[in-house]
Amino acid sequence: MKKQLIVGLVASLAAAAVALSIGRASALETPKAAAPVAAAVTPMVATFKVAGQTFKVKFTKAADIALAKKVLAGKASPVPFPIGKIVYGSPDVNTGYTWHLDSVAWTESATEVCDGRPRSDVETRHLTSPYYCPWGAKLVALK
Repeated sequence: MKKQLIVGLVASLAAAAVALSIGRASALETPKAAAPVAAAVTPMVATFKVAGQTFKVKFTKAADIALAKKVLAGKASPVPFPIGKIVYGSPDVNTGYTWHLDSVAWTESATEVCDGRPRSDVETRHLTSPYYCPWGAKLVALK
């Protein structure tokens, strides 16, 4: 009986050493099924017009894209506007500018420190907020 226990223990330790050498955390760890992968969302580029100036953002979340489609169709009430963190030095989809918005979402209210025009206020860095949230932005295209 003792011999079987020792042999079993040695076998377990050997299996643990092999498992650790190939990257498994524990020899006793049962391989787990991969977590279900969420359906991939195809990002969409939205073009907004503000006081005669246009700019573009990329929506990457399904809920934001669905709301953009409602806004464009005139079926959203109240009509929200975009908000995102300004990233200078990279236009991304916002061609013609030296900045883009990161983590873009929709909002129905925001402080006025992030309101402004894309070229006159954001491009010239007159906007004092690290976020841009043009209250009067009108969605004019979605691709």
